[in-house]
Amino acid sequence: MAATLLDSAMGAAVHSTLPQGSGYATLEVKFNLVRPITADTGRVLAEGRVIHGGKTVATSEAGLRDSAGKLLAHGTSTCLLR
Repeated sequence: MAATLLDSAMGAAVHSTLPQGSGYATLEVKFNLVRPITADTGRVLAEGRVIHGGKTVATSEAGLRDSAGKLLAHGTSTCLLR
């Protein structure tokens, strides 16, 4: 679940910078699980941002936090732009 949320946040960050009609494909994803995520964790927030937006490749990062702001997981992604 954490990997899916991080990948979605990183992809959405990249996608939000592209012109209409453009797309991307994920080339690589890496993530680190920092704390366990259980049913007791409650709501989580995934937030992504673009690190580099080039002509053919973009990189992004994301963090997953609990409602108290504690880091649960973080990751990076490389996307191929088209």
